[in-house]
Amino acid sequence: MKILHTADWHIGKRLERFPRLEEQRQVLQEIVAITEEEDPDLVIVAGDLFDTFNPGSDAQELLYHTLRDLARDGTRGVIAIAGNHDSPDRVVAPEVLARTHGILLAGYPEETADTFTAGAVSVARSEPGFVELSIDRPGVAGVPIRVLLVPYANEVRLRRALDPAGDQEQALQDVLAERWRERAQRSLQGEGINLLVAHLMFAADPENPPEEPDGERPIAHIGGAPALSTAIVPAEVQYAACGHLHRSHPVTGPAPLYYSGSPLAYSFAEAGHEKSVTIVEVEPRGSLGSEATVRRRPLTAGRELLRYHASSVEDALAWLVEHPAALVELSITLPNYLSGADRRRLHELHDGIVTIVPLSASSSTNEERAGAQIDPTGDIHGLFARFFFERHGVEPDDAMRELFREVLAEVGRGEDGAPDDPVDDPLAASAHRQTNSTQEPHS
Repeated sequence: MKILHTADWHIGKRLERFPRLEEQRQVLQEIVAITEEEDPDLVIVAGDLFDTFNPGSDAQELLYHTLRDLARDGTRGVIAIAGNHDSPDRVVAPEVLARTHGILLAGYPEETADTFTAGAVSVARSEPGFVELSIDRPGVAGVPIRVLLVPYANEVRLRRALDPAGDQEQALQDVLAERWRERAQRSLQGEGINLLVAHLMFAADPENPPEEPDGERPIAHIGGAPALSTAIVPAEVQYAACGHLHRSHPVTGPAPLYYSGSPLAYSFAEAGHEKSVTIVEVEPRGSLGSEATVRRRPLTAGRELLRYHASSVEDALAWLVEHPAALVELSITLPNYLSGADRRRLHELHDGIVTIVPLSASSSTNEERAGAQIDPTGDIHGLFARFFFERHGVEPDDAMRELFREVLAEVGRGEDGAPDDPVDDPLAASAHRQTNSTQEPHS
């Protein structure tokens, strides 16, 4: 049996002011093309289909069209589950139509899927958190495909779903291990293919889990540890298809457990990651099964995310010319601070600058700046100098001080920094309102 495993599409996600929907459309088309070339029997999308609970209509349309194209009118099976970014109800909302294409959607852990037959795909048996499929294709026809389904849920909801009448103080990891052991003994025995599909954090050492990608809401700390141990995955499972971590990698355990990773780099922490889908081949075996063979198919669509530390504005400009298509996080070491004119030059040259981080060559350390004390009773020029130092790590030069004096003149301050009319001063007005609020109730 051949499986294509992907996850963490995050359809609708943005990078700061940059929408990524067109890139997502391109990379999902690439995944469809790889699927047609590889012709797997089953496609697994292991959660975080959308990036928000309330995705836009464009994002929803892209998901549904992609799942339909992957299923190819029920000639192959598709399983898609909810992740921590998804609304479980929204994921399963088109379930009735999805089933007609051989697509199985799962939103909540321990939910019971409807049985159905569509084209070559049949859900022959369904229990809470478990389905048994059959796919009428050469090589797998008549072979039961048994799947443990674990869409994302926070710790409280997952524990209640697993054991609503049990000891709520018991570690969730123990509850889950117990449930999986019982289910493996009952349903994963004999000839067949045994799979786990989950959107959770797994680690060989739960006390030292891998770092979660930027923008991910933290997975609930489970049983006093921030991750589930791979040791709880039943040995009968021949392949565990996981989502949540955006880097493609295996995790050591009694069963082969893989994160396929996201199809695009969604934060600069992922700069340099090679994105891919995972191709799995596994033979039907007995209760302990055979070891799956796993390989990656690289993905090339989408803009590359790059970080660059420039030694000067001119260095930054030259580097940007060489990388016109990338989305860029740029840091620049400067003798003073980045002027508005230089910032405009950079943005006019390159349309993919996400952020610019000016670094002063003569700046103080963050600790020194954080420890600096500000006297709010000082004159306004001193306060501005201290604010500038806090923000940039250097004192304002004469040109910047002169610009500040001009701004003061525009708002009606005298040369000594005092407002001509305290009532016109926003800070004074705020203090005035606070003082009066102790004397009269607000209307």
